[in-house]
Amino acid sequence: MRYLFLSLVNFFKSLLGMNKEMDLYLPVYTAIMKQARKPALYGPKGANDDFDGRFEILVMHIYLVLRRLKADGQGRHGAGQVIFDLFFRDMDQAMREMGVGDLSVSKKIKKMAEAFYGRVAAYDEVMDDGRDKLTSVIHRNLFAEAEGDDNLVRAGALATYMTDMDISLSQLPLNQLLSRDIFLFDNEPR
Repeated sequence: MRYLFLSLVNFFKSLLGMNKEMDLYLPVYTAIMKQARKPALYGPKGANDDFDGRFEILVMHIYLVLRRLKADGQGRHGAGQVIFDLFFRDMDQAMREMGVGDLSVSKKIKKMAEAFYGRVAAYDEVMDDGRDKLTSVIHRNLFAEAEGDDNLVRAGALATYMTDMDISLSQLPLNQLLSRDIFLFDNEPR
């Protein structure tokens, strides 16, 4: 809970322009956003193409980059924290553009932060345990309330994609990971 509070404090500092590192890591976040917006990640082999689906896919990509940064000691500090802050600044702006009132944005950001940490914990728990467990977590996160027999297949395709992406990111040198050239390889859901 303390880490959540500190992350939210840093997020609000960044909104006020108090974090110069944001400019340094903005190309990394932009590359993450670009990858998470690929049409192949939505529809028959991916998530639903709506706000929730896009949030889940973006969280998935941020998790994978933070996981890789964590392996180099950058996960909760430095680059990892800045990417986290950029993500929530972006979510704040998106909600305001959708017409969410100023008074309720902070409540929604708090819920999103809780959802983010829940996803991170769930992915951390199963990421190294095989595709079936990851498929189950993705199915629960993305399709729990959705109807349709193909949702487990879609979750499996995303689990395979996520596993492939994790392997690809683990092979990148840190300097490439912290550039806009993160996703030069072309993984898509299968």
